[in-house]
Amino acid sequence: LFDSKKLHEIAETKCEPNYRGFTVEGIGSILRIYEPGFFKFMCGRLGLIPRGAPPGPVRNGFFAEFLSAFPAEEQRLITHGYGRLVAFSNTSVYKALQEAMALPANRIEPCVHGIAFAFAMMNAADMPRLLENSDIPHPVQVRAAFQNGLVYGMIFSEWFVPGFLAAWRSQGPLEEQLMDRARAESARNLKRGYPLAFRLENPIVD
Repeated sequence: LFDSKKLHEIAETKCEPNYRGFTVEGIGSILRIYEPGFFKFMCGRLGLIPRGAPPGPVRNGFFAEFLSAFPAEEQRLITHGYGRLVAFSNTSVYKALQEAMALPANRIEPCVHGIAFAFAMMNAADMPRLLENSDIPHPVQVRAAFQNGLVYGMIFSEWFVPGFLAAWRSQGPLEEQLMDRARAESARNLKRGYPLAFRLENPIVD
């Protein structure tokens, strides 16, 4: 019911601490599902929104009142989850990025990261092309967030399919550069014992 106290209680009492951020991130995807518009209508038709469900939080200032109940890192994760569903609810990555760029400045990077992560998951067969052409004509912070999201998608795949990254054969120089970063981040995850929640320990910044 978008009750921040109840959501915090669930995260604190039901989640293994190292994986709690993944639960928090999912709040953002539900925000997108409940956001008024055609996508909400379709989600209702698909049964993702129960009949008689209350409305989602007010969107003013990109859900500013709702997000204010969460610390900064959780706000980042929620925005990332929102971005993940922005990718699913747009017909192209270009339109998804255009939507992200219209958000408040502090929400753009995590939203773009979420968009890129979702496109990595949805377009596995095209990942070589996505990686090689990821130097998108956007401000450096946006381009870096997009590439970091793609890299995280590769790390996420390794989590489910160990050996995935070692078996990858790159077809271009930028793709190889990004895959090297994915392998290094994956090695850090193994050493740490768990993956970070939708962020890299050593992200691309420029």
